[in-house]
Amino acid sequence: QENFFTGKDQGNLNRGAMRWQLMGQSDRTTALLTLGYQAGDERAAVLEYIEQGASVFAANPPFDSGFHLAPEPFEFVQDESTTAFKRFDATLDIRHELTPDLSVVSITGYKDTDTEDFFDNDFSSEPRLRAEIFNHEEQRLFSQEFRLESNPEKRLSYVAGLYYLHDLVKMQRNFDYRPPFLL
Repeated sequence: QENFFTGKDQGNLNRGAMRWQLMGQSDRTTALLTLGYQAGDERAAVLEYIEQGASVFAANPPFDSGFHLAPEPFEFVQDESTTAFKRFDATLDIRHELTPDLSVVSITGYKDTDTEDFFDNDFSSEPRLRAEIFNHEEQRLFSQEFRLESNPEKRLSYVAGLYYLHDLVKMQRNFDYRPPFLL
């Protein structure tokens, strides 16, 4: 990803997505099935953002407190931080006209997401000083909606319905903060 202002490359984004739709229709019923898939594997551009923020702050401090950053640029060293994810989603939208003035609607949704993040948090080249975070997250989401809808073009229109949501998130977070200078 290229930073529009500086022209420098910002991280290594590798993302892809696909979406499919299938529609069926009869005289009084319409059904729309939508499937989606996304995946990504990227190297975070954390250092570039921090270095840019520090240089912008040094050039334009928000207030003059008498404290000024050293004229040397900051030196940050970091192991590569990464994020990888996969996401699948599906929705089924069914609309059936019971009478010219009343329809029933069913919307079902499902999403399955797996994400892994690794972040080197010490900003140091010193191998004995380590602060790393590893996240693994799984999300399974299911939703169901049922509605009765009146004809919206009538003088009096109404909607009545039920909604159910089940969102399960499992997160594992490992912090690796080793005491410095242990042999």
